[in-house]
Amino acid sequence: MSSDEIPEHLPRGRACQACRMRKMKCDGNPPVCNQCSRFGRPHECVFVPGPAPSNTRMLEHEINRLQARIEELELREPTTRMSPPGTVFPSKWWEHSEPPRHVAQTLIQYFAPHAAKFGFFLDIQRFSETLARQSSSASGPGPRIPTVLRTAAYLWGIHLSRQPDVMAHENVYLDRTIRAIQGAMSTISQRPEIALYVIQAEVLLAYYFFDCNRPLEGQHHSTGAMSLAITCGLHKFEPGRHAADSLLPAPANGAEEAERINAWWQVFILEKCWTTILDTPSVMSECRSSECAIDTPWPCDQGGRYVYGRTIRNFFANVNGDRSSSLLAMYAKAAALYEKAGHVASLRSRNTPDVASKVTALDTSIEAFKSALPGLANTAGAPPGIRHDLLVVHTLAECAAIALHKGYLRHSSTSRTRCINAANTIVRALQTVNSQDFGYVSPILAVTCSNAHEILLSALRSLRGSPTAIVGLPGEDMLKFSIDVLKNTLSLFAANSAWFVKHLTSLREAQASLR
Repeated sequence: MSSDEIPEHLPRGRACQACRMRKMKCDGNPPVCNQCSRFGRPHECVFVPGPAPSNTRMLEHEINRLQARIEELELREPTTRMSPPGTVFPSKWWEHSEPPRHVAQTLIQYFAPHAAKFGFFLDIQRFSETLARQSSSASGPGPRIPTVLRTAAYLWGIHLSRQPDVMAHENVYLDRTIRAIQGAMSTISQRPEIALYVIQAEVLLAYYFFDCNRPLEGQHHSTGAMSLAITCGLHKFEPGRHAADSLLPAPANGAEEAERINAWWQVFILEKCWTTILDTPSVMSECRSSECAIDTPWPCDQGGRYVYGRTIRNFFANVNGDRSSSLLAMYAKAAALYEKAGHVASLRSRNTPDVASKVTALDTSIEAFKSALPGLANTAGAPPGIRHDLLVVHTLAECAAIALHKGYLRHSSTSRTRCINAANTIVRALQTVNSQDFGYVSPILAVTCSNAHEILLSALRSLRGSPTAIVGLPGEDMLKFSIDVLKNTLSLFAANSAWFVKHLTSLREAQASLR
């Protein structure tokens, strides 16, 4: 039945529960109604005979369903954390300078499926194959992965194994990784060919510390990655040309060119997101000369065309040539908007002239960017890594809007509406994307959930503290439901991340204070 054929007045009790909750016009046609089919949520389309249940009853049902799913995943946890079949970790394997070959391969198997979530910009298949060949006793000449990156990858493999007997030796590899980075940094001028590997190790170590709720150490390695990337001229890398003064050797082929472009933007995402999250200065913001402007083109999908020159400036100026739509490019643009929103919002407290016009201009850019993003409803068949990154992009873009408008919540109904809409959009994104099979997620997602929770809890406080309804605020039941979705998402990943535990604890404390 098409939308034009939906009856004007459906008999009471005939709509499915999903349409009742969303207050959408339902065609009452089981097993999947028009609206649920259209928005890609057939699993939510449930028809219950009889009178329509109350909103409170429907919200309680949805919360119970989510909690049951979390309990089901927790029961599965011991099985999902087991080693791959046939894997046996020999006694004192961690005492070797290099783990035994099959142990190394097992650790890489833990790491590789999730590597991109933590800023891995090299070709993961080529990396894994090179490492496997390198650890073979029959390895011959050819490219080799230096120690600094091998140990960082092993560290992440141990961390992601979630096996207590393996993780007991995590600090051994953490110390080795830190020492390897320090040693590699001191020899880069003599061995420039390892510079890209050192940057990759710094990125991995930064994300590791953030995931372990050690933000100061994470920021230290994030700054190290950005500083080295600038020293290598990655912010001015032009495909097809090699700068004579570049620290890095000339790329051998297009694949190596793509790795350098990806390297820059992964470092950019890392540094811009976390300096904004931690409210610390950005290395790039201190560069005001044209020599420090970013000229590296956006990363392209295979067969795409690179556009070199003034990349970030052109993006904010909305130049027509700046239209790259690769997933990494969208991620980098969302990070740029998030960082700039934090900067523009800070101008308000400094009484900067024309701050209102800056807010309006950036708000327009954020809304245009969000409207151009691919929808999440159509990603059900996509690989988990793509769904994960697109979810982070969507929620990060919404957090840019929150960062821009949060300071105006009490004085502007427009800003209040912007923030609440952004927070609710984050909740809907979490409901749309099946994140239960991600296993592990970027620590940035904990921040986007917490930002949404802060807005919705503030709205709930306002609703309870006002004798009259405030225009633009959802009802209390809907606010409580959305807050529970955020709490359940943080709970889902808190088992594997101290950073998520921190944000989940803060959320619970904030809710307890409300009572």
